[in-house]
Amino acid sequence: MKSSLPLLFLTLSLFGCGTARSIVETERPKTLVALDSSRRALYLNAISNVKRVSSVEGIADFRLTSPEISQSISCQIRARRNDAVQLIGSVFFGITVFDALFRSDSIFVNNIFQGELLVGKNSPDNLRRATGVSAEFSQLVDAFLGAPAPTLPIDSLQSVQADNGKVSYRLASDSRVELVDIDSATARVEQVRIYDDGRLLVKADLQDAEKISTDSTVIFLPKLISVTVYDYRRDSLGIARNVTIAYEARRVNAPDFSIDFRLPRSAKRRRLEDIEFLMK
Repeated sequence: MKSSLPLLFLTLSLFGCGTARSIVETERPKTLVALDSSRRALYLNAISNVKRVSSVEGIADFRLTSPEISQSISCQIRARRNDAVQLIGSVFFGITVFDALFRSDSIFVNNIFQGELLVGKNSPDNLRRATGVSAEFSQLVDAFLGAPAPTLPIDSLQSVQADNGKVSYRLASDSRVELVDIDSATARVEQVRIYDDGRLLVKADLQDAEKISTDSTVIFLPKLISVTVYDYRRDSLGIARNVTIAYEARRVNAPDFSIDFRLPRSAKRRRLEDIEFLMK
């Protein structure tokens, strides 16, 4: 089976292209400052706030932008850290076109219009086949939670830059470098960049924050999340593929949160690994 479009967006070619909000590029801090106790505490507080978000369910515009496609769809989203992400996509009049479940070890995509159930192991290649973006499962979950975080430990902190109420932290270990920008007033992560061997691999932007109370603590969580993944396999300059999630409404850490994915009884099964996804 060959496809030139990610599976979640394949059916949408029948309905046209939607629109979604875009990230506003902001200037990063440039002034080198000392890594003192207050800036170290700000970093720890911001990362702690990110980890407080354990689950999210809501309605959002989900947009993919890549050399192959630029399309968006309204989705019901259910995401729980270290567990699963469920996406239910719908078009005009609330017609459901797909129901997808991503777990740490498996992927299920129920393509309702074509009567097919796509099944496969969870891997960057299969996430690319399903969503158009090659990523690790943890990166996918973090994006829908609105809580991308650095992967390097705090002992990797090397330098700090600050300007206009924003603080940028540089973490490094071997060939890996991560830049984390934090708003000092709200202790909110605004951007994460991950490099390896000098090449930008992932860029996450977090904007349009709203105040949320959870576990007796107030945190600021972005309603607009943009994650760009760069692919250097076919182009030394890197091919950018972007997923943008714009929440209209959501609940965070709801006590009655649940994943409600049901395997279709009559759908024809296909293996994700058998799909030859044509990418530029």
